[in-house]
Amino acid sequence: MEQNSALMRGLIMEIHHNPDLERAFRELLIEPERAAFNRELQRAVDRGEIRADNPALDYVPHVVIGGYFARTLIDDRPPTRAFLAEYADAVLFPALGVRLSPSSSPQQ
Repeated sequence: MEQNSALMRGLIMEIHHNPDLERAFRELLIEPERAAFNRELQRAVDRGEIRADNPALDYVPHVVIGGYFARTLIDDRPPTRAFLAEYADAVLFPALGVRLSPSSSPQQ
């Protein structure tokens, strides 16, 4: 993940100067990831785990991507799987109204 994080930061910087790269980045990475998020969220709504009118649904990709990039920016550490899992447990799931079992809550 550390290499991917560095690569993503470099790509983000470059897309501001290269419209073709920005278009490819959106078509090949952003839109497929957004569609996958939306499919998973819709399944959770269909199962009754998340309310269909929850306003946080529209911001899930923003929250996840924000946590991914903020880890390096704020903590000067790569966004590890463990960090992202704890971040989802502490920030994303509560925003979606998802209640975790006590055994899956973040360690204090």
